[in-house]
Amino acid sequence: SKMREILVQALSEMAFHTQEFILTPSMFGVPYSRPRYFMCARSTQPFADAMDEIRRSPPRGELSHKREWIPGYEETRDADVDVAPLSRFMDPDNDDDTSLWDAHAVKQEDVNRAMGTIDIVTAQDVTCNCFTKSYFKYVKGTGSVVANRPVDKSTWDGQMRADKDGVRLRYFTVKEVTRLHSLPDDFAWPDNLTLRQRYTLLGNSM
Repeated sequence: SKMREILVQALSEMAFHTQEFILTPSMFGVPYSRPRYFMCARSTQPFADAMDEIRRSPPRGELSHKREWIPGYEETRDADVDVAPLSRFMDPDNDDDTSLWDAHAVKQEDVNRAMGTIDIVTAQDVTCNCFTKSYFKYVKGTGSVVANRPVDKSTWDGQMRADKDGVRLRYFTVKEVTRLHSLPDDFAWPDNLTLRQRYTLLGNSM
């Protein structure tokens, strides 16, 4: 962009060394698509592996290792997995306990309105869409929703049912979104924030 060119030029004139990246969580083993631009700048010395172009891979270092970002990595040793499944970031799901699905259920009327654009994933998938501040309020274009079973939208009639063979859809919980954003498990919200406000802050890239 023009703004980036101005920034790079200004830093160069001030004798700063820069390194630029476009990174997304999936590069670190996290099943989430959220490409973002980053720039590092310092005046002391050049970066050891600096490039003249924007890098599209993580820098070398401990923080780039998947063990830093995938929950339970040390227990399961996902060394042969490029991206961990969503299940590693999701709340425990007991088939006999429907409270999780009931509390975060997608409304049938919302599915009817957004059938063509809704992104549906399961716990076994290795990617999901970026969450926006309207997640949990609207379903269309605000982020992926979770299904209890694989869904082929080309053949599915769009009707949700609670029986064992039916399709159920729910929103990711706040805790699941915080994990996908790589916030620590001991992260705590102020008690006065509502559920909707927490989703809004997460969607605004808190």
